[in-house]
Order: sequence, then structure tokens, then C-alpha cells
Amino acid sequence: MSEEESEFWGKYKQAGKEKKARNEEYSIWLLKDYGIKVEVLDVYSKHYKVEEFSFWPTTGKFYNPKTGEKGRGVKNLIKKLYGKN
Repeated sequence: MSEEESEFWGKYKQAGKEKKARNEEYSIWLLKDYGIKVEVLDVYSKHYKVEEFSFWPTTGKFYNPKTGEKGRGVKNLIKKLYGKN
């Protein structure tokens, strides 16, 4: 791989990390703004508990281990919690 390609992929990877960090920050802020309790389960894997759901804000995935219900997106999770889905 050329130096130019290496630099491109390095910047691409860094941009992805920054986007995931923004996703996490926004998702947690939005949940708390709605008054929803957020509990950290694993700081390294960015795994949170939001009521009965497991939630990964960097990707937006959520999963209810009791019902098997799953989905994506913090706004969709909020809709589920408020019974609008």
C-alpha cells in the first residue's frame, strides 16, 4: 500500500471513530433529556441498559433479552419505551 493510500485509510478509520463517539454522546443525552434512566453495563464495549433493553449507542442497536425484540436507532428505542410502536 502506498503512503497516500495508508494516509487515506487512516483518516477514514479516525472519522469512523469520531462518528461513533458523537452517536454515543447524542444518544445518551437524548435518552436523559426524555427522563429515561441509562445504566452503564460495560464501559469498554459501550453497552448500556435502558429499562428492559440492552443498548449500544455507538451503533444504535437495541435488544430486549426477555422478548427477543430488537431494532436500531435511539429514536426508535424511545418510541418503543413510550409504547408508540
